Amino acid sequence: MRDIKFRAWDEQYKKMYYHGFWVSCNYPNSDGDICFDRDIFKSGKYNPLKIQITQFTGLKDKDWKDIYEGDILKAGDYICVVNWNEKFASFCVNKKGWMFSHFFEEHCETQNVEVIGNIYENPELLKEE
Repeated sequence: MRDIKFRAWDEQYKKMYYHGFWVSCNYPNSDGDICFDRDIFKSGKYNPLKIQITQFTGLKDKDWKDIYEGDILKAGDYICVVNWNEKFASFCVNKKGWMFSHFFEEHCETQNVEVIGNIYENPELLKEE
């Protein structure tokens, strides 16, 4: 069974949170959105409209680093982005110029890929394509 984990990108503060947040419908002073139990929530500067949640795929790269939705992977000579494909209910890899998404193992085996960043903190990595 795979771990179910999430991370949150705070667009307002340009910070990725791997722990310390949860989805809440009953937390005091929340509107049923994501609530932080750390710095941002306590500061009163919380803005749920600027938060992006991404999910752990259950996969790890060649260095055993967790692969999340939105991660940028280096797979041989390719730079790919991990996305959720609703049609196939699966995490897929996408590369600029491809006509469609590829499933993991269809294009690249996870033991041969490396997480080099993510679309939030390292968008410049996609400009190299």
